[in-house]
Amino acid sequence: MLIEGYESAPLVAGDELTGLPGFWAAYLLWMCRTEENPPEPSWFGADEADTDAAYEALADETRWPVFRIPFYAHHLDVEHSLPIGEPWLPGSACDHLLISLPYLHGPELEHCPVPGGHARVLWALPVTAAEMDYRREHGNEALERLFDEHAILPNDPKRPSVV
Repeated sequence: MLIEGYESAPLVAGDELTGLPGFWAAYLLWMCRTEENPPEPSWFGADEADTDAAYEALADETRWPVFRIPFYAHHLDVEHSLPIGEPWLPGSACDHLLISLPYLHGPELEHCPVPGGHARVLWALPVTAAEMDYRREHGNEALERLFDEHAILPNDPKRPSVV
């Protein structure tokens, strides 16, 4: 399988990366980067050196790490959602996550072959409580149409609600 920008890089098991001290901060910094609002490790209570080391491991262009995030007794799938208890970043209205297909990247990213099997890649899209209420009333596809109509930037922590 080829992933745009990583055509010559193999998919590799990356489960050990989730144990790096700066992993979550590096991942979230990458996901919420915008020109208007460059994130900082301190947003996530992380040490800058740990975050830099984890980011280097995640951004290695010679390999594409694939990892699992265990939810133990729970299984999250497309159209599931969960409240995260507070805004995902300071100043954000998004306080829920919606599990979604990685539709900006196409179906090639959703199903990734890895040694010994495959991985399914889904988005954990930050959304607002109002958007979750709208989804409950009108359905997931209706909410996704609103996202498309408003051309949301999924990684913009200060994006307004579409409802």
